[in-house]
Amino acid sequence: MRVSRSRVRGAVWARVPQSVSAPRRLRANDSTLSVFRSLIEPGDRVFDVGANRGDFAYVASTAAGPTGSVIAFEPNSQYYAQLHRLSQSQSNLDFVASAVSSETGVLELSIPVDADGTRLGWLSTAEASGYTSTVRQYCAAMPLDDAAATIGSPDVVKIDVEGHENAVIDGAAEVFRRCRCALIEIEARHVGAEQAAATLDRLRGQFDHAFYIRNGRRVPVDDFDFQTHQLDLLNSSNMPGDDFRTQPLHADYVSDFVFMTGAPTGTES
Repeated sequence: MRVSRSRVRGAVWARVPQSVSAPRRLRANDSTLSVFRSLIEPGDRVFDVGANRGDFAYVASTAAGPTGSVIAFEPNSQYYAQLHRLSQSQSNLDFVASAVSSETGVLELSIPVDADGTRLGWLSTAEASGYTSTVRQYCAAMPLDDAAATIGSPDVVKIDVEGHENAVIDGAAEVFRRCRCALIEIEARHVGAEQAAATLDRLRGQFDHAFYIRNGRRVPVDDFDFQTHQLDLLNSSNMPGDDFRTQPLHADYVSDFVFMTGAPTGTES
């Protein structure tokens, strides 16, 4: 089922030229994408919060199939053309040009610009500290629960919002109560180890099972530590600031977590 522009209150649906190239596809062996695909069943409704270029939305669209649906939420205007093009090519996918947060309104976003003048691919509602230059952008915002009330509750949720996780969680109580599983990125480099750990604990309290993704498999989070599995593995090119470059992270760096209700399914270590 495709969602019309009028069905999500307060949403801004992107209207951009259709003569743009389709989004890039990540490597087929990307470990997080592989796990994400394994969580989705034919006919599922999937919410992709922080869709970026649309890689996860595309994987969700193919996994959910013609009887499923995908709603991709993205507030960063530099990706609107790619996501619109993707929504035109995938009949079960729709794109909402909106942030997801704790309440309906307007957010001021800070998009960091690196030393070469290139806009980086992530953004946050927090001040982009450590950068000489940032670009301000205003965008609509809505709670996931409001979107689900008009579209329908998702079976699977993916969230990648660069430090804005707690606001998304605040507005998603009913979505998390009803969904089967969620894939959520949590990184201490954006919010600090203490807040990241608190977010992880909060989510563990809302689902029956929690895992982190390592080498394409789910590992129970009992032995996970943000200092050991994230911060100790970073260098200046991986940290927000003017020295940041999109260099590969350490092979053992962990940032993606899976939360599930009911009996776990898919790939597990």
